[in-house]
Parts: sequence; C-alpha cells; structure tokens
Amino acid sequence: MAKELSLRRMPQQARGQRRIDKLLDAAEQVFSEKGYGDATTNLIAARAQTSISSLYQFFPNKEAILRAIVARYVEELRAFFAQTLSVDADKLPLASFLEHLIQGLAKLREAHAGFRPLFFGAQSFSDVEQATQELRQEVIERIVALLAVRAPQLDEEQCLRCAHVCVAIFQALMALAMAVEGEERVRCLRS
Repeated sequence: MAKELSLRRMPQQARGQRRIDKLLDAAEQVFSEKGYGDATTNLIAARAQTSISSLYQFFPNKEAILRAIVARYVEELRAFFAQTLSVDADKLPLASFLEHLIQGLAKLREAHAGFRPLFFGAQSFSDVEQATQELRQEVIERIVALLAVRAPQLDEEQCLRCAHVCVAIFQALMALAMAVEGEERVRCLRS
C-alpha cells in the first residue's frame, strides 16, 4: 500500500487488542451498510459501543481503519491460500480443487460483511481504491502461484492473464451466489 498501516498506539494488553478488533468489526459493518463515503468515525464508535476518544486512541482517521480492515482480510487470505496451495494441492483433481477454493473463498466472504463491497465494489473514493488494491493484488499473486503449480506449461504472462480472468469470473460467481439464499446459493457455488 502507498501509505503504511499505522496505529496511533499499539495495544499493550490483550484487552486493547480486543478493543481494536471490536472497532474493526464495527467499521466493517458500517462500511458495508453505509458505504465508505457515508461512514463516519462517530458511527463506527457507536456501533462498537465505545467512545470516539477510544477509537482515536488507536486510529487517527477513517482511512486508517479501512487500511486495518484490508490488512486483516489480506492476512486471512494469505492463511487460506497457504493452506489451499499446500504441497498436496496439485495432486487433487482439478474439479475438487476448484470446489475447495471457491467454497473457501465464499466462506471468507460470508464471514466478513465488508469483504464484498471493498473487494468487488466499484470504488469511487481514491483512498478506498488505494487501500483495497493490496487485497486484489494478493489474490492475483496467489492465483498466479496456483497456476504455476497446476499448469506449469503456462508462461508468466499467461498465468497473470489467467489470474485476472479468474478474479473476474469469481466476482461474477460471487455476485450471483450472494444474490440468492439457501440451496440456490449452494447450487450456484457448486456449478
């Protein structure tokens, strides 16, 4: 990211980290419901059931909160892809591997209300676009790594092009799947 993720104050105890997590969870919900542009630090603090001064102890502004949320997504994606791209990943049949990959990413998306609007949304605010670029780049790099393992005959440029296509397909698939509920969503994610 262009700007470093920085907290005003690093938590010294587990209680402080829990407060940061609570603020980030609240911010994710507010960003998802209101959009980044209409979200305010006051709304985030209220949703977290904490004072605005508590929020400002850790985060200097809304952009810093956004960057912390994106960093959290990136960390979870890295852990997911590290597990998915394990040594045995290339031994799975492609259909099984893709189902595991899609289901895992769908679970991540469902676990975080803000993931879809941040990762897949049309961004009109430059700081949102800038902050989420790392998240998109992480996904593309991981898909390139996956393709290098799964399809070693592809050169680097082909892998990169395929990764961009995969992200576009996944965006469309997730949009379709998240527009429906229950069994219809399950069927959509399995197709």
